[in-house]
Amino acid sequence: MSDSGVVAAMVGRARELVAIDRALHAAAAGHGGLLLVSGEAGIGKSRLLAECARRARGMGMAVLSGRAVPHTGPFRAVAEALVPVAPPALAADPRLLVYRSALGQLLPGWPVDAVADRRLVDPVVLLGEAVLELLGVVATPVGAVVILDDLHWADPDTTALLGYLGGRLAAARVLLLGAARDEVGGTRVADLRGHGNARILPLPRLTAAEIATLARERRVGLSADAVDAIVRACDGLPLLAEELAEAMEGAADETGVAVTASPTLAELTRQRLDTLPAAAREVLNLAAVLGDLDWQVLAAVGSWDEHELAPALRAAVNAALLVSDPAAAGGLRWRHALTRDAVLTQLLPPEQAALAHRAAAALDRGAVDIDRLPEAAELYAQCGRITDAAALLLRAARAAADAGALGTAEETLRRALRLSSAVDHALVVELVRVLGTTGRIDEASALGATILGVVDGERRVNLCLHLARTAVAAERWGEAGRFLNPVAGLGDPRVDALRAHVALGQQPTRCRPGHRAGSRCRRGRRTRRPTGSRVRGPGDRRSRLAARRPGRLR
Repeated sequence: MSDSGVVAAMVGRARELVAIDRALHAAAAGHGGLLLVSGEAGIGKSRLLAECARRARGMGMAVLSGRAVPHTGPFRAVAEALVPVAPPALAADPRLLVYRSALGQLLPGWPVDAVADRRLVDPVVLLGEAVLELLGVVATPVGAVVILDDLHWADPDTTALLGYLGGRLAAARVLLLGAARDEVGGTRVADLRGHGNARILPLPRLTAAEIATLARERRVGLSADAVDAIVRACDGLPLLAEELAEAMEGAADETGVAVTASPTLAELTRQRLDTLPAAAREVLNLAAVLGDLDWQVLAAVGSWDEHELAPALRAAVNAALLVSDPAAAGGLRWRHALTRDAVLTQLLPPEQAALAHRAAAALDRGAVDIDRLPEAAELYAQCGRITDAAALLLRAARAAADAGALGTAEETLRRALRLSSAVDHALVVELVRVLGTTGRIDEASALGATILGVVDGERRVNLCLHLARTAVAAERWGEAGRFLNPVAGLGDPRVDALRAHVALGQQPTRCRPGHRAGSRCRRGRRTRRPTGSRVRGPGDRRSRLAARRPGRLR
């Protein structure tokens, strides 16, 4: 995509475009699926997604777009794609009524009713079916394409959701098209690759001839020597070829002398930073640490008003460091993810730490919503505030678990435990709850047992309740009773109610209230038959045996 947001001509991607066209037409014919574009940073994944969006709109398909962002709440990319087409009023659609509570966990403003016990309902299945129904509602008669970029940053619940949808779209007019780096977030990419219904479209580097064509298209009038220098310097990477071609703009003779030293993208970015006024550099430095270009967030974190912020952002756009993009949050995005990386690398460690603390403190004060808690926690970790980071990660994990994003909750808690130098009992108690909810009963019990003897107060009560509920879910009544014994005499109504449930579960199955009268208990005693109960008739098994053997029936 060009800086103006217009999709530029594709160079060297004929095979990939054929695959994209086939996937689009198959989806329009009712045979959708999941297609993942993979490759290194700067290889042209986002450009290919933009071209797919253009072609899908030309076919009359609905186009929904989202982007994963590191250290944010669960389902970020999917929610960003769905929010523009799913206003809260759509929750009243009869086709979505049964799913609106599940979608309410994903879409702001949607009603959230009571959620079923997550031990009984797989959250991925429930949300997957809800999203599938929603896509059917918002799609045009031709179909829909959902484009999700930067999936190497996706949370585990997003990955699981996409994998589930990939297996359910074979008979739907929906194409899920994602992009992810190979060298970052390898686990996420591997998880998506592991789904049998996911098709992978790898992007190789361009050939020398293709790079030469790209450079000439990007910068008209380049000499043959300049083109050769660009080809040697970029080693087949399209992004660097474009950057080098543009860096030569204004050269007197365009002989290629300016690029014979093979500058890196970081060097080109530093050159552009040097042209900015000090105020604009300060804004970009904070944006690079924060990872966000939403100007309202920047204003809140940096304590700038719009009159101070607007000129700085305009200068960064003019220097080709930022790009105006109506689809992005706040209408701006980095020219490329590598551009942000280059801005970060020119900051000294103490400079990064100071900016990280400034940003984390602002986010922690409530400048943004709860979805930004993981980001604030990572910023605290960057500046050495580990206790604050762990506390925010615990809050984020609880919010994720309550929303049914159990994979994200577990990953967040384990991240917090790795950060902490000593075992944080609050983190362990919450992890026991999450593991138990996901059905990993032995793992939850073993982990809880490691701290059961050292926690006290409300934390001890909660731990015992989590462990007992986990055991009850597996009908391990004896274990559940033992987990409740340490808190049995506290008079806590939650404990008393669960103990009563365990006591009932420990009764022989055939002696429990509601069991058919006249049957035998496991102890071998017959339950007393009430007056008026049925007498055996000729059809009863024992009556038939007696008829065959007269005198033997007592």
